[in-house]
Amino acid sequence: MTKIYVLALLLLILSRSCINTTTALEESPLQDFEAVPEIKLNSIKITLEHDSVLYDPRTINVFDSIAVFYDISGVAGFSMVNLLNGKLITRFAHIGDDENYDINTLSLSPIKGSTKEFSIYEGAPPYRVFKYNIDSLINSKTYSPELVCQLPKEVVFETPLVESDSVILGNITFTKLDNKFFGIYNLRQKTVTTGIDVPKFSSRRYKQYYQDENISWVKAVLGSNIGIRPNGREIASFSKRGGLFQIISIENHKPKVLTEKLYYMPEFVINEISENITKSMYTKNNKYGYNNITVTEDRIYALYNGKLTNTPGVESLSSNLVLVYDWAGKPINKILLDDEYYQIAIDPQQLSTSPN
Repeated sequence: MTKIYVLALLLLILSRSCINTTTALEESPLQDFEAVPEIKLNSIKITLEHDSVLYDPRTINVFDSIAVFYDISGVAGFSMVNLLNGKLITRFAHIGDDENYDINTLSLSPIKGSTKEFSIYEGAPPYRVFKYNIDSLINSKTYSPELVCQLPKEVVFETPLVESDSVILGNITFTKLDNKFFGIYNLRQKTVTTGIDVPKFSSRRYKQYYQDENISWVKAVLGSNIGIRPNGREIASFSKRGGLFQIISIENHKPKVLTEKLYYMPEFVINEISENITKSMYTKNNKYGYNNITVTEDRIYALYNGKLTNTPGVESLSSNLVLVYDWAGKPINKILLDDEYYQIAIDPQQLSTSPN
């Protein structure tokens, strides 16, 4: 049975029941999910050992009965929790470690083909990627992760994935090379291959987005959630802002779009804050995209938001709707959660979620 874990200073397991329903249409992915089955989930509480197990959890990844939270405590970047008893196992990526982390820029991703390893990417200079082994992290008080590489400064990835011992790939935010949207870094040859253009929206009001001086802003504002098929070469990429999804494959060491759909672009303006400093700001009409995704061999689970950025309070950052796709991008069903949450995660047996 599929299970979902939810974080809110407590954990919930959700069981499912199926019904058929319809959703009001709008300019969004919902129009493609109008006629698919809906799965409703009801929750059962799992209480954490005490309130200080988690501080400020922002993301969740699940490995069997272990959850790893990006949970900035002030001294560490991540907290590892036993989901069976709610107890803290360890905290890691500390300030002052030999790696000298900037804990405010870290992101964690599962490593393809492994249930016991994950990578951590430092999204600021020096743009390092580390590999962690879960068993070693739990059992050794002096464990140090493996430094996979330091990525070149010419290319800034959103959240790169370790695809193999020789390849790191992911969406590109800023690059001095070209205006492409996706990059592959060869660890052995130390070369970067880029490909895939930012999809163009038909409305002329977005014409300025595709000018050379603005395209990097579009890539950064769209953001990306990516996941790689466990036993395949397909990559799912879903935008955090704006309504865009792409299914990508790697052929002859180059990225290729298998299918994509652009429902709406993010709405933003670029303001000059001071000399040589500019900043993007969302307009009142901007809508969020997909909060995050998680994948299995057969399915892509996307937590779809679709709310206006100026929605009051934390409600703008959360959602109760999971859209389920196959690896051809075809809508399969939708999962309606019993509350609104910020993140979801899956391991091979269970679907897991985290609230705002």
